[in-house]
Amino acid sequence: TKSDVRGFLDSTLSMVPTHAHDGVCAFMAQVVAPPRARMLYLTNRPAGWAGKTRAFLAKLDQRGSKLPDGPVLCQPADVMAAFAGEVTHAPNPFKTKALLDVSRAGLRLACGFGNNGRDADAYARAGVPDLAIFVIDEASSITLPRAHRSAGRFDGYGDAALVERVRGLLSDVV
Repeated sequence: TKSDVRGFLDSTLSMVPTHAHDGVCAFMAQVVAPPRARMLYLTNRPAGWAGKTRAFLAKLDQRGSKLPDGPVLCQPADVMAAFAGEVTHAPNPFKTKALLDVSRAGLRLACGFGNNGRDADAYARAGVPDLAIFVIDEASSITLPRAHRSAGRFDGYGDAALVERVRGLLSDVV
C-alpha cells in the first residue's frame, strides 16, 4: 500500500483498495506466477484480521489483473499493538522473525518488496540479497535502498527494467 496507516485501515476496515499501487496486480501476476515462484504476503496487521486481509488481497483487481494466491502471515498481536507497529519508525521484530522462520524452514526468499526501510532491514536480516530488496514509496517509485545508488530506480510496477530484474531473480526458482 502507499501508506502504512491508510493502507492498514482502508484495506481491512473499509475494504477499499484506494491505497494499492497502480500496476501491482499485473506485475505480480506476470513475474511471480507459479511455477516460477510463490507469493508470501507479510503484514503487520493483527492475526485477528487475517481473514479480512486475505479477502482484500483476493478482491483487489486492477484492470482485470489480480494478485497471485499465497499465504498471509500476520502479526500475532492485538489491533493496538499492530497499529503501533505501523506508525512507529522502530525496527520491526515481527517481520524479521517471520522471514527468518520462513528461511529456516528451507524456503528461499528470492526477493522482497516493502514500503519502508524497516521492511528492507527485515529482508536483509533474513538473508535476502541487497540487489533483491525493493522499496516502493508513496509516489510509486521503487528503489533498491540497500544497494549502491547506481543499482537502479524504477518508475513503478510497470517499469520494464523492474520486470526484467525480478524475472532474473526468479529465473532459477522452481
